Amino acid sequence: MTFALFGSAFADDVSTITAAFLNNIRTNFVNALDGGAGGVYAPSSAIEIGGSGLKVGNSTRIAYNARTLTRQQSMAGFSDSGNWTVRPNLVWRNTATGGVVYIELDDLADNGELQSVTLRWQGASGHAAFPGGAPTMPAIEVFRIDEDGAATSLGSTTDATGTAGDYENPHDITVGSLTETLDLSLYRYVVEVDGETGANFIANAEALGLSCVVEVSEQPEY
Repeated sequence: MTFALFGSAFADDVSTITAAFLNNIRTNFVNALDGGAGGVYAPSSAIEIGGSGLKVGNSTRIAYNARTLTRQQSMAGFSDSGNWTVRPNLVWRNTATGGVVYIELDDLADNGELQSVTLRWQGASGHAAFPGGAPTMPAIEVFRIDEDGAATSLGSTTDATGTAGDYENPHDITVGSLTETLDLSLYRYVVEVDGETGANFIANAEALGLSCVVEVSEQPEY
């Protein structure tokens, strides 16, 4: 507390306890933190912990109001074919039709809620006008994988870009409406990317980036 509980020092053993003295205690005592029953506080400035720092006992985590965070992922992954190559900037390029690339979700908040996954995609130039010139469009699927390697699909979507011009510029492919509570002690999470295929396939489309939206309400350990 930043106030003096007693408004003035006692002069001797017979100092008078006045109404003003008691009212000072009554007014300021309610601003003290209750270490037993807890409470809700609204300090006028930030509380800074110095000295020996702050320790949270047992397995308790520091909680805060729920909020959503967007995090870019590293784009680390692998492909099951030679039709994908990774460039020095960790952009995945689809050089031939067929095959998929699996990209890890490696920056997630344990016990948060995964709400959406977005792939940033750019088709190669040269497509004729859609819909006639459209390839079989790329698709993504989000998986939860347990410690024994069993995969469960959390959601999927297909690129719905409507024009060749939009498709050949960077755009988002999003799997939304997810409600997955992340448990990083039991599961890992992966996105499968299926590139464009079909008669109108054009090589060298690119998976430019991958991001996740996670709702968090507590501080993960790391």
